Amino acid sequence: MATIELKNISKRFEREIGLGEIVDYFTKKIRIGAEASEGRRREEFAIKSLNLTIPDGKVMVILGPTGCGKSTLLRLIAGLIKPDAGEILCDGVSMENVSPGKRRIGMVFQNYALYPHFTSKENILSYFFFRKRTPEL
Repeated sequence: MATIELKNISKRFEREIGLGEIVDYFTKKIRIGAEASEGRRREEFAIKSLNLTIPDGKVMVILGPTGCGKSTLLRLIAGLIKPDAGEILCDGVSMENVSPGKRRIGMVFQNYALYPHFTSKENILSYFFFRKRTPEL
């Protein structure tokens, strides 16, 4: 285990959405940035300037509505995607050039995306079932 620190982490995604989706958003009174272009508009998703410390040995729960950045946060920590800005540290060491496999971080999504025949507990423990055994373990 290790202390994980996120310092000023930012990540932004953009995608084009169609006119029907724009109408849906406006009827729900949700603001969308950028100007329409021939019935299409750019929508941005972001984690902006996030500072977070996950202490060694502590369990942390990430809750929030769909689209608020929970999965993006986990993917950033695991190294599956790179932040646009900021730094991810593990026990004070930058993870910028550490591959996802070398980080030894796993995640399980609530919809049994890994093993549908396993219980939630078995999915969480699956790392221990399938990891390579080394002499020190």
